[in-house]
Amino acid sequence: MAFQPKVKEQLRIDKKIWHIAEHPSAPGIPYGQEGRAGVVFQLVNDHGERSALKVFRARFRLPSLVSLSQRLEAFANLSGLEACRRIVLTPAQHRELLEQYPDLTYAVLMPWIDGPTWLEIVLDKRPLTKDQALALSHALAQSLTAMEEHGIAHGDLSGPNVILPGLSAKYTGGTNPVSLVDVEQMYAPGLEKPTSLSSGSAGYAHRQATGGLWGPESDRFAGAVLLAEMLGWCDPQVCQAAWGESYFEPGETQQENEHYHILHQALQRNWGIKVASLFERVWQSQDLKECPTFGEWLLALPAPEQPASAVFAAARTVAPMGTTPASSAPAESGPLPWSPSAHDSFEATFLQALEAYRYKEWARARELLSVIVKEAPNYAASGYRARDLLAEAEKQLRRRPFPAWAWGLIGGTLALACVGGIAFFGGLVLPGMKPASPSVSQPTKLQATVAQEISPVVLVPSPSSTSKPEPTYTPYPTYTPYPTDTPFPTRTSTPFFTFTPTIPAIQGGDTRYSEQDGRAEVYIPYKNGFWIDKTEITNAMYKLCAQAGGCVSPARSDFYGLFDYYNDPAFGNYPVVYVGLSYAKAYCAWAGKRLPTSDEWEAAARGTDGRIYPWGNSAPDGSRANLCDVNCTLEELAHKRNSSIDDGYSYTSPVGSFPLGASPYGILDMAGNVWEWTSSSYGNYYVIRGGAWTSDSETSKSTFENSYDPNVMWVDTGFRCVADP
Repeated sequence: MAFQPKVKEQLRIDKKIWHIAEHPSAPGIPYGQEGRAGVVFQLVNDHGERSALKVFRARFRLPSLVSLSQRLEAFANLSGLEACRRIVLTPAQHRELLEQYPDLTYAVLMPWIDGPTWLEIVLDKRPLTKDQALALSHALAQSLTAMEEHGIAHGDLSGPNVILPGLSAKYTGGTNPVSLVDVEQMYAPGLEKPTSLSSGSAGYAHRQATGGLWGPESDRFAGAVLLAEMLGWCDPQVCQAAWGESYFEPGETQQENEHYHILHQALQRNWGIKVASLFERVWQSQDLKECPTFGEWLLALPAPEQPASAVFAAARTVAPMGTTPASSAPAESGPLPWSPSAHDSFEATFLQALEAYRYKEWARARELLSVIVKEAPNYAASGYRARDLLAEAEKQLRRRPFPAWAWGLIGGTLALACVGGIAFFGGLVLPGMKPASPSVSQPTKLQATVAQEISPVVLVPSPSSTSKPEPTYTPYPTYTPYPTDTPFPTRTSTPFFTFTPTIPAIQGGDTRYSEQDGRAEVYIPYKNGFWIDKTEITNAMYKLCAQAGGCVSPARSDFYGLFDYYNDPAFGNYPVVYVGLSYAKAYCAWAGKRLPTSDEWEAAARGTDGRIYPWGNSAPDGSRANLCDVNCTLEELAHKRNSSIDDGYSYTSPVGSFPLGASPYGILDMAGNVWEWTSSSYGNYYVIRGGAWTSDSETSKSTFENSYDPNVMWVDTGFRCVADP
């Protein structure tokens, strides 16, 4: 974005003079938050009034925002919908300002809402008192009831879109302690249906909402899950059991699982059988109309005994579970400082630190990050907080290195485990730790960092002191933290497997078509034999599963905000991405299949001759695989880029686009395009195979094993399935 304001820069909007606000904990940095559609800056005026200015990126800068905002204004007086009160900057009404700042065209001026998001509360496992849990859920139920009575719905209720002013240090009562944001896709009679509809966010999506949420009942399932989470958050068992960005793990909704039983029991224990029964109805509903109305929820909840101002006064001393507040001083809620300036004094240092972090050069990363954190404790860029990365670097440095002699002993022991008559060598993972690379066979930098743009570990927010105000990041919308790359030692046996087919009538490479999902499957005569999908699972195939209720939609439908990758039919034959391990397992189960093991995947890729790549031993040349080549222009991938080859694609490619790269059995895209999940794990990490469009030639080798946390959902990771005979 070209709009790069400075602190106190002046903007005249409708005869009022506004200034870009300075972040209270980061002098010299504008107070704002970055999201998928644009950036929201805080504005202040000489009277102490505050507003939010949402500046859209070019593709979201639409003239239709004018009529939409005019219609949303009708709902601004409903409690919790303050974000509907807005002014759109138009060429006709704000010519002078837009001539000076063209990128403010169709920007939206709205109320500034203080407070953490519900997502932050869940991620931090920040407990609530019973009174606070009731006050929040009661306020949310009141807002949703009023919306339903007016025939309107938010359309994408989830943790990031619910702000809690009641938990802000500035809250004094008099207004709703819960507020809904991101209302641009709200449903109301007469509003134009968006071209791209949300099917619900992970952890809040109904199984029958795969066609998109657009109607007066759109909020009933997600809203009920939010109410149940809030009510359960006074119960330590619920807080501790929470998955991450939501209480439920993606793919768990409306399934019998431990998370459901813990929450259901907590609701009954703390709030009675009526509330628990409502949640049970929601969980078992076949469609949104079967879910209880929000009026039913409001009647089932007891009325709060105290006013909101008294209830939330205690929020100032609430600390993350398992910690003790350092003092009674509140932590100010709000987004991390975001510096839009390309010449920010810390930018170069931070990029160097991030590079060191990628390559696991922990000492250098700590040195660089310490400089930043000392001068700007809350500095953030590219979606990462410097102090979080510093904490991880220091933790890595405190770990005792695994001695070389131990790796030799372990390697020798593992060599006794034979697979198909050939020795197998794997990595060792200690519980809760990343697999360490053996010092006797230290991977190169290219081996040690597989093809991802930026690769910090999946950070679990750590408790922060409440002794001084610290802003908190408000994702808009939710972004999955960049995955941790965990390469394992390369296998050394050649050839890799000796195959002994157990079904002589079926030859290796024979093809059939799955009855369930119609995919072409190729037979691999390894061990007892299995059938593997000829290509990676596509958007179109995954959508069939989602429409049948067997899968939830990917964590994100867009591709870097450039296009609607999942929903646009033009990308139907491209590999599905933004799917975690549970998503992949759910699809394969729906198709009557399963994920391959790492060994099965390698058997299908290498054949019997121990080749390096699926096509043989020659290096990639642009005709066999979609890797990071001359078209791979993202700055973060510069260290992966091979400008001497051209495969014709900047991002993913349609499956099967590289027939010259087929494996010995004719299986396609087993090098590049997207990483593929397997069912094999090392400790808490699951093996992924094959490299991606972000990969170099080293990490796309058929012997290379990488791994991710199973909850990672990223733009270059997909899967394929296997079926037993």
